[in-house]
Amino acid sequence: MPQHLLTVPEAAELLRVKPARGYELARTGKIPIVRIGRQVRVDAGRLAAFIRDGGSGLPSESRQGTNH
Repeated sequence: MPQHLLTVPEAAELLRVKPARGYELARTGKIPIVRIGRQVRVDAGRLAAFIRDGGSGLPSESRQGTNH
């Protein structure tokens, strides 16, 4: 199934925060990220779930699967 990946600035725009805050949320594991080499992308589906759940942090088992 294809996944839609957003850049951090695109995700920040959806969250209505500045890009710097988006990068901070990604770096701290509060929003779901995917690393492609040195590039960071945000999984749109997981970001939608994050928003739907009221912006709560990701469960620790979900963060373990990402390469921070």
